[in-house]
Amino acid sequence: MIYCSDEPISIKHSDFVKSFENGLKIIASYDQDNCFMTLGQLSKKTSLARGAVRRSILTLISLGYVAHVDRLYTLTPKVLDLGFSYFMKNNCLPIIRFHLDEVYMATSEQSFFCHLIGLDVVFSACVGSSSRFLKINIAEGKALPAAGTSAGQAILSQLENEEFHSFIAMLKDKGSPEGEELENMKNMVFKARRQGYAIVENDFEPGVTSVAVPVFNREKRVVGAFSIFMHGHAEREGFIYKKILPSLFVQADLIGKDLLFR
Repeated sequence: MIYCSDEPISIKHSDFVKSFENGLKIIASYDQDNCFMTLGQLSKKTSLARGAVRRSILTLISLGYVAHVDRLYTLTPKVLDLGFSYFMKNNCLPIIRFHLDEVYMATSEQSFFCHLIGLDVVFSACVGSSSRFLKINIAEGKALPAAGTSAGQAILSQLENEEFHSFIAMLKDKGSPEGEELENMKNMVFKARRQGYAIVENDFEPGVTSVAVPVFNREKRVVGAFSIFMHGHAEREGFIYKKILPSLFVQADLIGKDLLFR
């Protein structure tokens, strides 16, 4: 157990990094009513000089925590990783694996928990052995482009509109996907939002299907996704809807009610 004192620790002035404090102030200044802000608005909200705000914003952009549309700046989904580090440290990994094990026992398919970092989904935990049909090695810690995976689409489908627009802005800055490909990706995310789950056929390999459902915390904020990769689709469609999806939904609901999953 870690105890934190209510009294701030005393440190030397030379050890205090003011620019780091400024960056944290800027990140903390965003809320539901202030998702996109100009440098002037950020300066007023944080009580920081405009020059200090500009330097911090440029640093956060280079690190992937902030995106910009014209003169407006917004946080990217990568900021979720800052809180996720605490979440993973706080004895949550065994709980995640317990629920993944329940999915694996019900489906006999390797099961994953994924979370969003920037433009990627990271496979944070997995249970079960990889299918002999899968050539791609999906191990804990592996990152894949979020837009092309069922886990990524399941998470993206539950982001606030401003967060999703920020994700799209980052994709456009990267230059891929574009045009019709980008519109198709957005339509798949919207479809996942309507359905409450995502299914992607030929996911990184011909004949491979991935299925995912979003995982929420107690405040109904998406924190990740449970996902399964399997071989085949059409011949196993009944198995997906009768076995895999019900199992994923049950475990996603149970873990979302856990006191440690906040």
